[in-house]
Amino acid sequence: MATPRPTPDMTVTYIAETRRSLLNALGDISWADDFMLLDLYALLVLVKGEECTAGDIHDAWAVARTWSRPGHPDIVPFESLPERIQEYDVRYRDAVRAAAHQLREQTR
Repeated sequence: MATPRPTPDMTVTYIAETRRSLLNALGDISWADDFMLLDLYALLVLVKGEECTAGDIHDAWAVARTWSRPGHPDIVPFESLPERIQEYDVRYRDAVRAAAHQLREQTR
């Protein structure tokens, strides 16, 4: 029998807290059911924190897309993207930084 897909609220762990903080920072997003991408961004909260770059966001997105849409034209290095496409990653970078900041403040 297959294990049910975890959701951000199934268990209270530091990972769940990171997901929750990230979702709060992102606000209303339509892709919140993309668990792989959400978890990759949560990983960036933990490992890059407030030092996360838009390039880091793009790399996480590209990893997720290689599974769901391997032929997507934006699966190229961040520096190779047109500026208008790079700008999409800024919102998510800002959310990762905000979530990292919130979590850091909670542990003080």
